[in-house]
Order: sequence, then structure tokens, then C-alpha cells
Amino acid sequence: MKGRLLNNLSLKLVAIALAFLVWLAVVNVANPSKTIMREIPVTIVNAEVLEKADMTYEVIGKNTATISFKAKTKDEYKIKSDDFYASADIAEMYDVTGAIPITVRVVNHEDLIESGPTVRSPEVIRIQTEPLQTKEFALRAFPQGTVEGGYQAGGVTMRPEKVTVKGPQSLVGQISSVGIEFDVTGADADVSGQATPGFYDANGNELNLDESVRLLGGDIAYTMRVLRLKEIPLNFVVAGNVAPGFRFVGAETTVPTVTVAGTATALASVSEIRIQNPALNVEDARADVKTEVDISSYLPSGVSLTGLDSTVIPVTLKVEALTERTFTVRTSDISIIGESGSFSYGVEASNVDVSVQGFAEDVEGLTVSSMHPTADVSSLGAGTHQVRVTLTLPESCVQRGNSEVTVHIRERGEQTGQETQLETGEESSSAAEESADGSEEPSGESPETAQESAEEQP
Repeated sequence: MKGRLLNNLSLKLVAIALAFLVWLAVVNVANPSKTIMREIPVTIVNAEVLEKADMTYEVIGKNTATISFKAKTKDEYKIKSDDFYASADIAEMYDVTGAIPITVRVVNHEDLIESGPTVRSPEVIRIQTEPLQTKEFALRAFPQGTVEGGYQAGGVTMRPEKVTVKGPQSLVGQISSVGIEFDVTGADADVSGQATPGFYDANGNELNLDESVRLLGGDIAYTMRVLRLKEIPLNFVVAGNVAPGFRFVGAETTVPTVTVAGTATALASVSEIRIQNPALNVEDARADVKTEVDISSYLPSGVSLTGLDSTVIPVTLKVEALTERTFTVRTSDISIIGESGSFSYGVEASNVDVSVQGFAEDVEGLTVSSMHPTADVSSLGAGTHQVRVTLTLPESCVQRGNSEVTVHIRERGEQTGQETQLETGEESSSAAEESADGSEEPSGESPETAQESAEEQP
């Protein structure tokens, strides 16, 4: 018998079920009262009492309270936490401890509650007060995204430019700046709109402060300029003359061109940045001159530099030594220019030395024929003249000295009888000497023979 009672599990389960049904039937018939517990939030009231004294508060611990009340068992599920309202009046605060008694009242289903409600724990709520701080901040702009290629984000104007923040001193002290964020992705024109300011710490991270910190004002209207970009060259204006025997080659820099930003109107007239600085001087220089200039001071109005770590750039004024070479020019290589049909011209047979100065690699590549020596007689009349020999040289070379040849000019009507001709070149000079000595008969017919031949002509 004992074994059957201990081992028959099914009988035990049936017994428990029957007992529960009996209890449930009794409860439904009797519907007894019971004590019910609820946890509800506590609302702080009359906070303006502290605000008038430029004070604020912070709740220490939790801001809820546990209450108890009596109601019928069958009505328990109908009564919710939001059927009650708990409050703590700052006007009743005990200054020493910051404790405020909690009061509670029923706002709904009051007919279902037999007694109570009563605050169980805690019976008071504790707050900590601290001074309020009012502080003014200059607004900052934080554009988000990247504008269209070939453009750059410009300055931002905001209205108003400053805002006032009010809140607990401990929280306002965390604020390093106040600013607005707005999107400029793909912008190729000015961006405008309105935005709500946010709070930022010293590292630029946004602060999530509670509602006790507030802005005294509304949203901020903003406009951001979107500027065009343009690449332009630098033009260095160099003063002074280098030492004799040297030549200024040009200015070199690591930044030959710069990118500037500005409105389309401002950039339209900008083709270069002209830099004229006292440091750009090569007076009596015999070697390269190295210096630095700040190009920002040479920008036109409405234009700014972009993409440079520094506006101060190094400049090297290149100075190179010149070499001089002398060429011997035969008179037969000299071309007479500017001749007149009223005159005959003859150049005395002699060689002329001409000197050319320039860079070694340029001077070494010159030849007499490549320099095309000329003598200009266009402004000369009859007589014997010293005429300068002029060379045609590359830009890097210059002619030195004053090399001249002797030119005889006669009017054509002056010559009668035997024709007198000035010979040029060494061969002409030799022939003239031999004829004068009588050592050699001139070739061809004699004058008499020539005259007889002429008479025999029909």
C-alpha cells in the first residue's frame, strides 16, 4: 500500500489539479481584497522656485517610488502604474539634505481601489542643486560632405552669429563650442538653409546633453559660398643687373603655379600672380640668389590660395657665367644690304674679327655662315665709309665690340674710260699687285684689237 502511494505519479498530479480548481472556485466566489504594489515615476514640481534663484537640480538615485494599495483580487489586472500620479514639490525641500517628500494620488480607476495608495519606498526623493550658468558662444559651421570637383567650400555666414546657452554649470562647462552641421555633397553653387545648433567638446565631438541644457533661441539660417578653382602661374618681377660676364637666366621655384579659389567674376580677370618684391634682386650677382616670398600678399581681392601648406615659397634667381669667343670673318662672307642702284660698292679686302658672348653651349655651336654677317649701307652716300659688321645671333648670345669693314661707294656716272673696280678677297688683291708690277699680261684682247674687231662688225 505504501509503495503504491509513493510511486503513483499520475495520482499526485490529479490531486494537485483538483486542489487548484477548488481554490480557484473559492476565490471567484469570495473575491477577497489584497494589497497590491506598483512602481511609478515621480515628477518634480515647482522647479521654477530654483530657477528664479539661478539654481538647477539633479535627482540623486532613482526617480521612481513604490506604492501600495488594496483592491479586489479580480480587479488587480485592471489597475496600472499610470493610474497614479506621484510628485515631489521643490517648495517642500529640506535644504540640509535635499530631501523632498513624495505624494501620490489616483488619477484613474479610483472606484476599484479600496484603500491607499501609500508611498512605501522611498518616501522621499533626493535632489542635488547647483548654480545655473548662462554663456554666449560664437557659432561655428561644420559642412558635411564634399562639393563638386573643380569647386571649393568657401566662407559661411550665419544669422545670428552668436547663441546663448543656459544650463547647469557642470554641463555648460563641458561645452567648448556650439555649431551647426549641413550637407554640401556635390554642391556647385551656394548652399543655404536652416539648422539646429549642437554642442561640441574641445576635440570637436558632439555632446549629448540632457534637456536641462537649452539654447535661448531658435534655428540658425546659414549660407555657404561655393567657390570655383583655377590654376594660374606665378610671374616673378626681378630687379637689378648682374655682374659683368654673367647673365640672369630666370626665376625658379618649387611652386611654379598655384590653385586659387574665388567667384567666377573674381577669377575672370586673373591670369597670373605678379610678384614684385625687394628680395627679388640680382644686382652685381655672380651666382644664384636664393630667397623666399609670401605670395598671399599679392593676391587680388576676392581670391584666396588653396592646396598649399604654406604661402611662403622658396625662389632661386638663376645667374650663369657667360663665355666669349672671337670669329675671323672674311670680307667675302659679308653681305652688303641696303644697296642703291645709283651707286657701285666695293669692300676692301681684309679679314674682320668679331666677338660673341653667351652661354658656352650656345657659343660653341656657332659658325660664321650661321651668323650671316652683314654690312648695312642704306644710309650712306658716295665716299669711303667704315661700316659695322652685324651678326644674326640666337637670343642667348650677344655681339661684343664694334667690328667694321671699309666700303667704297661711287656714283655710277663718275667712271669713264678704263673701268676701275675694287676687287675683294685674296685672289683679287694678288691680281691687282701683279698687274701693277707688269709681271703678267692681262688676258684677253688688247684695246687696239678690240677696237679693230668692233670696226669689222657690220
